[in-house]
Amino acid sequence: MERRRRSIFEYIDELRSRFEELFNEFEEQFEKPMSNFEKRCLEPLTEVKETPSEIIVTVDLPCVRKEDVKLHATENMLTIEALMYRKIKFDKLKAIYHKTEFQSYHKTVRLPSLVDPENARARFKYGILEVRLPKKYKAYDIKID
Repeated sequence: MERRRRSIFEYIDELRSRFEELFNEFEEQFEKPMSNFEKRCLEPLTEVKETPSEIIVTVDLPCVRKEDVKLHATENMLTIEALMYRKIKFDKLKAIYHKTEFQSYHKTVRLPSLVDPENARARFKYGILEVRLPKKYKAYDIKID
């Protein structure tokens, strides 16, 4: 079987397509509201890091106790829900909903790689949640006929 060498233009097209995908994902994040006023729910600040062996998700959850945090993970998503022990009100901001008292956090994070959710670990200290999800590797032996 003969391999065809790719031209520089094919590489450029592939790179351009990937940049478009990244910018669209970035734009989606800024178009989403940071809160749900009807449910009195805020979206927490989140950082996602990828290492060669795992995905590390760090979440800022002020006014939350460890026992009030619920986590749910699949191979490509992590959902965080947490109840606050003290309601948060943004009355000094003079925003449209400045009288709303927020009482919980909710966020679903799309993970950059497939993970093994059964072996995930989490720790919560001083209002910071860290979830470590080991990457899932699919490798199969191939039988030769």
